[in-house]
Amino acid sequence: METLWLHPRCEWLMSMPFNFHSQFGEDGLLSGIFARLGHHGGDDWAVEVGAHDGVTNSNARHFLDTGWKCVFIEKDLSLFEQLVDVNRHHPTAYNVHETIEATGPNSIDGILDDLDVPDDPDLLSLDIDGDGLEAVMLDRIRREFTVIVCEIKHTRDTSDLVRSVAIAHDYTPIARTRTNLICVHNDEVDALFNGSPDSAP
Repeated sequence: METLWLHPRCEWLMSMPFNFHSQFGEDGLLSGIFARLGHHGGDDWAVEVGAHDGVTNSNARHFLDTGWKCVFIEKDLSLFEQLVDVNRHHPTAYNVHETIEATGPNSIDGILDDLDVPDDPDLLSLDIDGDGLEAVMLDRIRREFTVIVCEIKHTRDTSDLVRSVAIAHDYTPIARTRTNLICVHNDEVDALFNGSPDSAP
């Protein structure tokens, strides 16, 4: 598990990284963030774009297992079939076989509109294996997520681009692992900075 950078006001997250299904401690970091913000399931929504088989290196699976509603979007048919199978006993899992586009009905917002996902979901995990494509998708999203996790593993330029787009859309970078940048919406940042770390798991 590698947390390569933490916001200076979130150093309490240093003890949080763990993996159930994530790759580099994201499950623990996200659980700590959401616990401090008072999110404990029920009406919470997670969206994972590039969901793979729904388990491997998933940043949303842990939240599905704790009662969240989760949308899993995967373009590869064989992986999507595995995703459907692994989610067959989860009534709050929504499986979508689609290639994401920047705009239109196959955009992230277009798909979420069809599923009646609210305009302020809780978590977006964006992993679509494209140099700079994550930043393009992030730039086009209308919904305001509480937390976004965006893949940045390709190049330093890609990492800087994703970071700048996130900041431009009112998100504050909170942590960076080997493969992901984690950002919190500015509306929630004061609560994250000033809440009690004792409330986190």
